[in-house]
Parts: sequence; C-alpha cells; structure tokens
Amino acid sequence: KKPEGRRDGGDGAWGREERAEREDMVLQSILAPLARPLASWYRGQVGRELAKYGLRYDDLLDPLMNLDVAEALKRLPQKELDLRNQRLKRALDISQKHAELPLDLQARQTPWNFYLKPFVEQVEAENQERNSLGQSRPYDRTLP
Repeated sequence: KKPEGRRDGGDGAWGREERAEREDMVLQSILAPLARPLASWYRGQVGRELAKYGLRYDDLLDPLMNLDVAEALKRLPQKELDLRNQRLKRALDISQKHAELPLDLQARQTPWNFYLKPFVEQVEAENQERNSLGQSRPYDRTLP
C-alpha cells in the first residue's frame, strides 16, 4: 500500500519517489539515443584491442576474482581450455615485446566469439536455483 502523501511532490515520500522516477525516465529518453552509437563505437574499440593480441573477450574473465568463472572453466572442454591458455600466453608474449599481431592475423581474430559465456550462465543459473532452495554453492569461499 502506498503511503499517504501528496502526489504533487509535497513533503510525502511517495511524491519524492514519483518525481525521481519521472526524472529517471526523462533522463533515459534523452541519453538512450546517444548511448547506442557510443556503445557500438566502444565495442569496436575493444574488439580492435583484443584482436591486436589475438584474444577473445571471454579470455579476460578472471577465475581468481569470480568463482563462477572458475567453475565454468572446470566444465570447459579440454581442447577449448588449451586454446584459451595458448591465446593468453601469446598475448603475454606479444605484450612483453611491445608488439602486435600482424595485420593479416588481426583480421582473422574473432574477439566476440563467446566460448565461456554459456558455461558461466549455466553456473549462475544453478547458483540462483540453489539460493532459491536455501542451499549454498558447493565451492563457496571468501576471496583474499
């Protein structure tokens, strides 16, 4: 039930919440057309940077900081895990040499080909189901 307050933005909490909601809607309607081209440009920039080192976006996910990623990596097929490790080693080597992949190899890179995302989504869905049943994750621990 909504608290008794004035709808016109008086001193009631309901008026403040409604006003804040209207302001958010106006702000979203103004910024949404600007955000789409900016998001597209940013995605292109990130893709070019990843291609310089031969990486995919999923290679940037850190298993030490996200336990769901660590569990997803355990479920990844060995061949895909080997390819991930090879890409990471190559990227470290190129970075240490202050170099980039040759342009012909950069053109063949697929930075937005997600290989780990389905596994992470599956782990997150399992965790949500466990939480709804009142159970904790089997690999629950605190991070340093």
